[in-house]
Amino acid sequence: KENKALKKKRKKERKEKEKNRKRKKKGKKVKKKASDAPKTKTAKKEEPKDPVKKIVKEEPSKKELKKLKENPNTNPENYFMKHKPAYNEGKLWLARTLIERDKFDDAERMLNQVQGEASIEKEVVDQIPAARAHLFLRQKKYKKAIPHLEEAVKSGLDRKQKSRYAFILAQIYQMQKQSDKAVAFYQKAMKLTNDYEMQFSAKLSMVENSYATGKSTLDATRRDLKRMLKDYKNVDYKDQIYFVMGELALKNGERPVAIDNFRKALAASTRNNAQKAETYLKLANLYYEEEGFVDAKNYFDSTLIVLNTTDERYKEVVKYATNLKEIAENLEIVALQDSLLRISEMSLADQKALAKKIKKEQEEQKVAATNSLSKINNSGAKYKKNLDARSNQQSSVRGGPSAQTADLKFFAYNERLVKKGKKDFDKRWKNRPLEDDWRRSAKSNIIDIADEETVQEEQTIGISETEMQRIFRDVPQSDEQKQQAHKAREEAFFELGKLFREKLERNDKTVFNHEEKLLNEYPQTEHEMLAWYYLYLAHTDLGNRNRAKEYYDKLLDKYPETSYARIISDPNYANKFQEEKNKLDRYYRETYSIFQKNNYKEVINRINTVESTFGPTNIMMPKFYLLKAMAVGNVEGKEEYVKSLKEVVAKYPNTAEETRAKEILRLLGDESVKAKPKTATAEVEPGTFKVEDDKLHYVLVVINDKGGVKVNDAKASIANFHRNNFKLDKLRLSNIFLGTDVDKPLIVIRKFKNKDRVLNYVKASEEAGVKYIPEGMDYTIYAVSQNNYRQILRSKTLDGYDTFYQDNY
Repeated sequence: KENKALKKKRKKERKEKEKNRKRKKKGKKVKKKASDAPKTKTAKKEEPKDPVKKIVKEEPSKKELKKLKENPNTNPENYFMKHKPAYNEGKLWLARTLIERDKFDDAERMLNQVQGEASIEKEVVDQIPAARAHLFLRQKKYKKAIPHLEEAVKSGLDRKQKSRYAFILAQIYQMQKQSDKAVAFYQKAMKLTNDYEMQFSAKLSMVENSYATGKSTLDATRRDLKRMLKDYKNVDYKDQIYFVMGELALKNGERPVAIDNFRKALAASTRNNAQKAETYLKLANLYYEEEGFVDAKNYFDSTLIVLNTTDERYKEVVKYATNLKEIAENLEIVALQDSLLRISEMSLADQKALAKKIKKEQEEQKVAATNSLSKINNSGAKYKKNLDARSNQQSSVRGGPSAQTADLKFFAYNERLVKKGKKDFDKRWKNRPLEDDWRRSAKSNIIDIADEETVQEEQTIGISETEMQRIFRDVPQSDEQKQQAHKAREEAFFELGKLFREKLERNDKTVFNHEEKLLNEYPQTEHEMLAWYYLYLAHTDLGNRNRAKEYYDKLLDKYPETSYARIISDPNYANKFQEEKNKLDRYYRETYSIFQKNNYKEVINRINTVESTFGPTNIMMPKFYLLKAMAVGNVEGKEEYVKSLKEVVAKYPNTAEETRAKEILRLLGDESVKAKPKTATAEVEPGTFKVEDDKLHYVLVVINDKGGVKVNDAKASIANFHRNNFKLDKLRLSNIFLGTDVDKPLIVIRKFKNKDRVLNYVKASEEAGVKYIPEGMDYTIYAVSQNNYRQILRSKTLDGYDTFYQDNY
């Protein structure tokens, strides 16, 4: 009230000043204020010049006095400065920051310091329980968080926060199967909030918990959930309701009903990606348990699209999606070839009947699509009519022309296209009433018996020879085509047996695919030796000693000299083999280190002893020969260099070393190696790359393992490495393929300020080892400037960059 009076008084004074200014301008006398009159001795008290001082000096209200009594430190006169202190609140926020950075011990120490302060503000005290609860929740110590949450519900700063704490507490009790307490806190959360989303979630959880505690029967719970489905306010929450219905069905052992409800949840989903991820994952796991590996793989893939990459389950989902990819592909090959071979064995009459059935299904799909289009056209025309009406109404009010004169691009708003579509539809299907089975040609003759209806329908569907050929175009007709189909099945069965063991550790599936399918149906298979080896391992792990012994004897009898026979007969053979390989790798690295120190003669001498030490067929010989050629070039000159490179090309065709040798020969001007034609995918000569130390840089990780199925695994591992080591750099991941070479996908990591920054990253990745890329994955890492990266994209090849990288990085 006093503020209003003060404003009113100031406004009046401004008006008087303005009037006096105008009077003075016209030469008239200025009116004097009563307050300007000379003061007399009779005046008891002089009025203050500034009314604001009067307001500041007034006594505090009762509410403020009560607050001062509770905590004298809130009195502004006790502060060092005249504003409210923020020291303790700052320490509280520091504790919260430490929690987010997973420094839990430091956070707990800071909270103890804040709570131990003598002059702590009440607002800060009230926030400490919630901070302590958050500390334990981040560590997944849910029991320890409960008392602090209960305290936070009582001392929260406002109702909205209290309702949130109550809801979290209810979720913890529900997780710990304490349904009574969960329901009590869900009720409390509902009372404390006006937010409908939280009220809905609390109500849904209460319904679920009522069944869990036995207070409600399954039928009653389903009735409650169906009532919630019918509520118009729950349109955007139907996916959650169907999900709970699916969970109830699962608990009751009704798996088909559960799967149906989970699918309905996905169909009803509108905006809740978190719920969608849960539903996809639930279906993926259900199909995996039922050995529906194709559906499981598809649902795992869908989960990855909507699941947050920071979710702790993300890496596991990536693993399942990756491991199931090849399994699903081979299962689909078997299913397809089985169907095609079955059709090829049918009689002509059976094939014709099947073709009619397929044609009927295709026509029904076309009709459904046409109906959908018609509905869209009608609804679009109606919407446009309403839009025009509103627009005309608005323009008539404004008195201007219609705003809808512009041509609308969306087909449903174009009257001409809508009319044409309706005309074409009527011309094809005539005018039919809205009813079931409207496609029947003779409605009056329909008999109620289902079998007779089917006969009548089939009689109206004819099929020509051309249509049959179109429908059965992939069915093998000749013996050669049938043989190819069987070959595809044979390869798929072998791959499935191997993949089930290596990817999923399902030895029972290995036995089924290799023993019952591959060896039983194709006894002359070329994969006999490997199938026996896998069956020996599978039966051993399953505890079938007699069966394992059978395949052990077969391998030693028929393939005694193979490494597989040696591995199973000598337990130390595998270790010896790996030890020999490690020894060879170490020898090569030592030789390369000597090469880098320019001791070329010693390099040549070391490589000359490789064949006698490790054997002429060791897997590292191409690398040794290429290194020797480079050393020879430095010692004996260009002529001997060219001769040694040609030896690499001749001895080791179709290897990476052959490609590299050819590149160097082209650079040396040797005409015996023809350059590739300069097409869109022509290789890049090293001279086209530029040294740009101070420019932006990227990192390229080339996955050398055959097949792109490893990419998701690698990306997940690299992302985890970034979170632990480069969290503040905000690095972004993407993957690309250069040209048609899908066997070597590239992971692109961007971006780094300059060459020094990117080399620090490369060094850290090399030191991390398997923490950077999963163990056993073959990869190469390059640093590349932004302009050189664009050059690689234009040429669609990495050819030539390896040489440039070795010389400059």
